[in-house]
Amino acid sequence: MNNRLHLTIYFTLFLSILYSFVTNQIDGKPDVEENIDKGLFSWKTLPDFPDGIGVALPYTGVSNDALIIAGGTHFEGEGEDRKKIWTDSIYVYEKGSSAWKGAFTLEKPLSYGASVNIEKGMLCMGGSDPEKCYTDVFILEWIDGKIRQTPWPDLPRPCMYIAAALVGNVVYVAGGQQKVDTDKPTETLRNFWALDLSSDAPAWEELEPWPGPGRILPVAASQGGSFYLFSGTDLIETEDGSPGRKYLKDAYRYNPEKRLWTRLTDSPRILFAAASPAFELDGSQIAICGGYEGADTNSNEEEKAMRVGLFRDIFIYNTETDTWSMNGKIPSNQIVTNATKWGDSYVIPSGEVGGGGIRNLNVYIGTPR
Repeated sequence: MNNRLHLTIYFTLFLSILYSFVTNQIDGKPDVEENIDKGLFSWKTLPDFPDGIGVALPYTGVSNDALIIAGGTHFEGEGEDRKKIWTDSIYVYEKGSSAWKGAFTLEKPLSYGASVNIEKGMLCMGGSDPEKCYTDVFILEWIDGKIRQTPWPDLPRPCMYIAAALVGNVVYVAGGQQKVDTDKPTETLRNFWALDLSSDAPAWEELEPWPGPGRILPVAASQGGSFYLFSGTDLIETEDGSPGRKYLKDAYRYNPEKRLWTRLTDSPRILFAAASPAFELDGSQIAICGGYEGADTNSNEEEKAMRVGLFRDIFIYNTETDTWSMNGKIPSNQIVTNATKWGDSYVIPSGEVGGGGIRNLNVYIGTPR
């Protein structure tokens, strides 16, 4: 009897372990270490980014409940032979799967644009290749195991390093620059564009921008029928004519009904290049995950020493009280990437994880507890 009891216990334990293993293979790897913090989100990972390298600022979104990651940049080679590569690859991950599908391809290599989910699919806007910025706007759809790319109305001007968010039926785009980095741009765009998806003939409308400087790689968000814009960096011309940076902590809300901008409380830390759009949580909260706190080009050594660089803290902005708080951390440094909502969770894919353009292979899924 004792032997039978022991066998029953061991068999039950084996089935439990097997079930846990199979479940994690389907729904993502087990919770990562940062769940020790018991913060706002529970984090899991999908299989590593399938190109084995990772990419910065790919278009990211969802179509027919499948996660799509398209385009982006990475580096190849070492030393003087090191070169930035723009990719046209598209990868798809379906819920219940154990591996990525792909690579499918964009019509041309692109990166450094913005993306949001709309009813028709994943709307991709702007971006660049090594030579120039683009006005391109297109929808990616996942249909019957294939990617469909459909052109949409172009942006008013070519741009990269923009931020976008969907508020109701309107897509808003803010910020960016018109020249690629190798052209050494010293000006940012102070642009604010809107695309009304409910229109019979959608077309971009140029609106009055926020009452602050232009910026690249800000964070956009949607909450309670308003558009929000946080942080980023302005570009300046230094004494020798080369481009420099002035990092920003300012924050703004745009009320579409009143067509009115309101200056908000500055963020506690510079949120440059954090995953965008930020996460719209129930009630009145916006979650911004990580970021980069850099030092202005003209900063002295003491000021530079006060900056933390990359960080993993999650900052929560309360839209009702105009206040900031911190709640937990993301699992790793992860900036220069577009985020997306997927069901009840949020996805932060790949991006940059360290200096020198090091890419991140991780694709994290955060679910509010």
